Amino acid sequence: MGETLFCSGLIITLPTIATQLYISFDQQLVGRLSNVIQLNYYAYPQSLARAVIAVAGSVSSVLMPKMAKMLSDRDDGHQAW
Repeated sequence: MGETLFCSGLIITLPTIATQLYISFDQQLVGRLSNVIQLNYYAYPQSLARAVIAVAGSVSSVLMPKMAKMLSDRDDGHQAW
């Protein structure tokens, strides 16, 4: 049970970490290959994307304990709701 829950959490967490690394290295690369104006056109939508990622990460952090509780109750034979 604990191993399954760990794997589920890892499946949710790993893409978030990979996305954050991609975003931070991506802006560095664009900054080196272009001028300041082009970087600003690129950086603003990226900051909006980061905000969406932060909201998704917050929601998953809040919902994960509740989902784990529901799964453990269901495995024990109790009603999940």
